[in-house]
Amino acid sequence: MVNRHIIMNQAAAPFDNLELRRAVALAIDRQAFIDILGAGKGSIGAVMQPTPGGVWGMPPDQIEKLPGYDPDVQKNRQQARAIMRKLGYGPSNLLKVKLTTRDIPSFRGPAVILLDQLKEIYIEGELAPIESAAIAERLAKLAGANINTRPENVDYTFWHLVEHLRLTQADILRYVTDPGYQEMAWPRDYWPAKDAEATQAEWDASVQGFLNDRETLAGMIEDEGNDILMPAPSNAEHTLLREVLIIIDHNAYHTGELAILRQVEGAWGTGHEG
Repeated sequence: MVNRHIIMNQAAAPFDNLELRRAVALAIDRQAFIDILGAGKGSIGAVMQPTPGGVWGMPPDQIEKLPGYDPDVQKNRQQARAIMRKLGYGPSNLLKVKLTTRDIPSFRGPAVILLDQLKEIYIEGELAPIESAAIAERLAKLAGANINTRPENVDYTFWHLVEHLRLTQADILRYVTDPGYQEMAWPRDYWPAKDAEATQAEWDASVQGFLNDRETLAGMIEDEGNDILMPAPSNAEHTLLREVLIIIDHNAYHTGELAILRQVEGAWGTGHEG
């Protein structure tokens, strides 16, 4: 029901090499994830959740043109192994990596499958699960000097991105709880002003507001007294499940973006590995 992503540190070797990242993309058997984790029930998508559930998903005919999305997995892996050999890797010279993921079954399972598949192209991985709270803590702890940094070729700052996450999630929360919900204006009400800057206190408030609303939405789904197919108070055609899936998709995309931008800027702080 939710799409999964791999984030590679493009600012550090060896994943700063585009061809190596291409080899990883070619190595993945996406249908195997669906068969193992979803009993064959699922759809292959790209960055965004696939159609028809994902409103921003790419059509299947376009997806198959992307590296690694050709249904012929063995052909894809042949290409991947050729790339890896060209880069100096092989059966006697494996690339050793560490894969970090949340320490819950729905994340550990896909990570184990991924590591098994990467063995096909001479990559030996170590699984490094961490508690979800620790992930949130790492994302939240951004040095004050970086809060208002605008990475190269990006139209917004780190705080803009976090506040966008908070505003969008808060809007969804209101949509599924408030009978008098009023639609916000896009994009004005979903992003801070381009020239706006935040203090450390405002950054902390954005992060905490996002986490609080996320906890509220999670509680609504976990509450056995709620029907996840119940309609939104202001729109009988939209269900709680639909809206939660949309915000999960949105949060996953921008959290990954935030992690990538922090790698690019070297803004992880002390103690961060790779």
